Amino acid sequence: MRVKIGYTVELEEVPDRVTEFLKESVHGLATASSDLMDVSVVEHANIALDKIDNIRQKLALVDSRLEDCYIALAGYHNAKMEEYNPDHHHQPPHGAESVNPDDMAALMEEMNILKTSTNNLQQEVGGEGGKDE
Repeated sequence: MRVKIGYTVELEEVPDRVTEFLKESVHGLATASSDLMDVSVVEHANIALDKIDNIRQKLALVDSRLEDCYIALAGYHNAKMEEYNPDHHHQPPHGAESVNPDDMAALMEEMNILKTSTNNLQQEVGGEGGKDE
């Protein structure tokens, strides 16, 4: 199970932290890309399915890290803008708005249904569905 954690850094440290996270994302994408090059549908389907699932999980981690970068950089941008114009309230950049809890719950339920159906499909074709990494 993956969990998000938060920590506090000085405002001026944010660009350096985001840069570190972006480098990690580049590495994650390179690894996923390399792994994808090794997938062969000629081999047993269950092996290919496992490899594809692992790649998808790596890409999901990269996506999550990029979301963290986006949110951190949006907060940094807003804080810096507030320093220059404290009387003007800035809206967060597109995509950084808060999410409606009902929409989030519906999305989580849909993701769980998709995960279950994917695991069931893997089991039907001889894979090891339902494994977590």
